[in-house]
Amino acid sequence: MLIMSLTRNYYHLESKSVIVVKGTKVSNYNYADVVYIDKEQSERKRTVVFVTNLGHVRYLPFDKNGKIYDTFLNKCHNLVELDELQSRFPKVKL
Repeated sequence: MLIMSLTRNYYHLESKSVIVVKGTKVSNYNYADVVYIDKEQSERKRTVVFVTNLGHVRYLPFDKNGKIYDTFLNKCHNLVELDELQSRFPKVKL
């Protein structure tokens, strides 16, 4: 089961979104929908922690080279500061 789970989880980096495949579940995250990236926690835990424009917190583990984190930092242009995020979404806890 461990081998199957490792081979069934992967990312597709595209120009406007990232497609996450975990087993049979496919999720699509547009770069324009990301409003906050927790850089400190992402670098420390090696997991991309981001908040969408609907106030949902998402966690994506790094790939082998950390390419997904660099892609999120370069292509997400609608990022806000932590103070503005907390005023827009007061229930979000990071």
